[in-house]
Amino acid sequence: MRIFFRNFRSSLRSSMLSNSLRMTGLIVIANPTLPYYYGGNYYYWSHSHYNNRETKRSDRKKCLIHFNETHELDGIYLDENETIPEVVIWECKLDSYCCGMECCVEINDRRRQTFKIIFGIFCVLIITMLAICCIAIIKDAKAVKYDSIRFA
Repeated sequence: MRIFFRNFRSSLRSSMLSNSLRMTGLIVIANPTLPYYYGGNYYYWSHSHYNNRETKRSDRKKCLIHFNETHELDGIYLDENETIPEVVIWECKLDSYCCGMECCVEINDRRRQTFKIIFGIFCVLIITMLAICCIAIIKDAKAVKYDSIRFA
């Protein structure tokens, strides 16, 4: 789970910091009224900015993390006075779920069933090939033994 936060923080750090703030490790959001775009999603720094967004889509579901719920977001501030955001809000497609600071795709039952069938076929093929190899080795061993007895 930490990787989702680390990637988000890294992207945020590289896009919104001045050089002096990079040295301190602090992340100050340049303009908290604007959403931050990362990984195909817009991230809002307050409920009011999220609720007042221009584009509201019915094919998305709301994800949010309160800053006081995790230490993974420590060091992210709204201004140089170190005002901590209350929340970060973003949206995921309906066929995915909120994980860390990103959206993860659910593997539906049909895809899972297809994977099981393909994996089963692969296992049967491997076992069949091993059986054929074992039979061939046994036949060769018997032929060598028979030839050595016959020529002895």
